[in-house]
Amino acid sequence: MTQRQSQDIGTSSVNAGSGRSMTIGQIARLAGLSPRAVRFYESEGLLPPAQRTASGYRLYAEHDLELLRLVAQLRRAGLSLADVREVIRLREYGVPPPDRVIALLEARIAAFDRELDSLHDARGRLVELLHRAHLGAGIGKEVRLCRLVAATSANAIAASGPASEV
Repeated sequence: MTQRQSQDIGTSSVNAGSGRSMTIGQIARLAGLSPRAVRFYESEGLLPPAQRTASGYRLYAEHDLELLRLVAQLRRAGLSLADVREVIRLREYGVPPPDRVIALLEARIAAFDRELDSLHDARGRLVELLHRAHLGAGIGKEVRLCRLVAATSANAIAASGPASEV
């Protein structure tokens, strides 16, 4: 830290009455995040705007660190930014209602289930492509991915039956 930064931090309003002040690098390290992630969460409104020194450096208080740790924990648990935003909003009114917390978690699990189903389907398509590639290579054919995809897609359409007319 430069002497100017030290002077700015020493005269900051964050120091007055709110405990220890931290730079973006310090709070990021303590929360297990990158400074870029801290700026992102601040820009998304998950973290209130930081106090600034006279030279524009961000300064954070202990309560900011607690909130940032919560945000990081919720994100690691799989909650979306919108979910985290809602949890923070609910916390502003005290303890969130259990039914709202349960609904939020159930909705997130349902979203994960849809994503897993989609990934499972994609994996199945890749396995089919790999199988066709092995078959083609085994009989000395050129293995061209675009042709394999086209043939697999045509077979899937044919297997689904005739298209209904509108």
